[in-house]
Formats: sequence, structure tokens, C-alpha cells
Amino acid sequence: MSKTIEISSTIFSRLEQHAKGFDTPANVIEKLLNKFEEVSSDGTGRDYTKYRFNGDLYGKRGLVLAVVKDYIFKNQKVTYEELNKIFPKKIQGSIGVLNKLKDVKIRYKGKNSDRHYTNKEHILHTSDAKIVVCTQWGIGNFNTFLDRAREIGFEIISE
Repeated sequence: MSKTIEISSTIFSRLEQHAKGFDTPANVIEKLLNKFEEVSSDGTGRDYTKYRFNGDLYGKRGLVLAVVKDYIFKNQKVTYEELNKIFPKKIQGSIGVLNKLKDVKIRYKGKNSDRHYTNKEHILHTSDAKIVVCTQWGIGNFNTFLDRAREIGFEIISE
């Protein structure tokens, strides 16, 4: 069943600006709904939403790393335990938002994937431990992290 929606020429012009390959109002509305519902337009079901934080643009996993890094920078005396209270394990799920580097090395020894940012430049330092941030983020757990980051004062804009 097809329904007709009447909109002003001003709103129509605004919609037209947001639809690449604009051909029908339905096309524009579908693209906007996909964006609002965080559904990709490439058919894979993957979410490629970008987030602006401190002037830079990030995907989900990069944003998590940037927020945790910024939190540590602003709270240089924070301990591993305190940081885990700020970003509790339950936000991410079974892996946790962050872990001690030494624990990750033991857990994933001999495996191809350790599910954390472990490159030298990504290892973070609390006052009492070297920590690594989890890279496993999807629509199911990322919004919980995003809500928490905003709750504690981080300004993050979805684009």
C-alpha cells in the first residue's frame, strides 16, 4: 500500500540534499530511516556510522580507544580498578572495555586474535598498570558505551 505524504518545498529541498542519486522522496526517506536506525546502505547490515570526538572522526572501536585514552589523560592518577568502575566490563560484554596487558597476553597466547588494541602506540597506562582496550564493538554493545561516555561528560556527535 502506498501512502502520500505532502511536505513543503523547503523540507523537500533539505531532504534532497541528503540523498545521493536522489530520484524519489521514498528513496530519501529510506536513506534517512537507515541512518536513524543505524542500518548500512551497502546491504551487509554493518554499521559504518562515524563519531566526532575532540575534532576527530572515529568508527566505533576507534572512538572507544580515544575516549578511554582521553579519560586517562585527564585523570592521570586513575588506577586500573577505578577505571573499570568508570567503564565496567558489562558495557562491552564478556571481554570487557579494557584489560591489563599482561592478562591479555596470557589469555590469547598462541592465538591469532587477541581482541584488543595491543600495538605499542595503543597501550595505555593507568597509575598502576598497562592496559589495552577491547576492539570488539557492534550495534549491540556500542550504544551502551556511547551512553556511558556521554553520561560522564564526553561530547560525542554521530555523523
